[in-house]
Order: sequence, then C-alpha cells, then structure tokens
Amino acid sequence: MLKIEGNVDKFVDIRPTRIRMAGQAGQEISKEVSIVPLEKYPFKIVEAKPQKDGNIRVEVTEDKDKKAYRLTVFNLKQEKARYYDTIIVKTDSKIRPELSISVYCNIAEKPQAKSDGQG
Repeated sequence: MLKIEGNVDKFVDIRPTRIRMAGQAGQEISKEVSIVPLEKYPFKIVEAKPQKDGNIRVEVTEDKDKKAYRLTVFNLKQEKARYYDTIIVKTDSKIRPELSISVYCNIAEKPQAKSDGQG
C-alpha cells in the first residue's frame, strides 16, 4: 500500500465546478461559470471551447477589476436531447496550461399545444 501525505495547493476557484443545464426544446438554455485565479498563481485564459462540436457554445468575459473570468455556456441543441460535454479552458500558466469543466444538459420535449375541442 502506498501512502502519500502533503498539502494540496489550490490553483483556481471555479464555481460551479460542474455545469448542469436543463430546459425545454426551443428555449434559450445557458449557465455561467466563474473562474478566479488565485493570487499566488495568476494566469490568463487564452481560449475556452467545447470538446465536441454542435452541443454548446462558450463565451469568455474578463473582469479586470476582480481579476476573474466569466464563462457563459449556451446550449445549441433545438430538439429533445441529453448529452455530456467538456469545456477545455486553455491558460497561459505553466503550472496548469489546461482546465476542464464538465457539462451535462437535459433538454425535454417542447410541450404540445392543447386543443380545447372547439372548432
């Protein structure tokens, strides 16, 4: 049995650490993620993109005052679907050149218009 002890130094604060999106087909479905580099390990985000094409779109906004980033993740599917994807965040850090954020999305079918029987 191998036992390793030591302190784990936190590099970045990501909230939420995983993205769960849900909604109905045809609705705009999006979530925001906050990425805050810790002072001890400053870095800049160079790029953020989904691992797979066609599921999500990612926009990055930098808040220079707070030295933080906001990722807005948009669902691209317009029909009933369930999928997993991963956002790959590339940084200019030599310590952690890449971060990953898991994305889970569940899109329900669009409700059918009810007929009132009159006509």
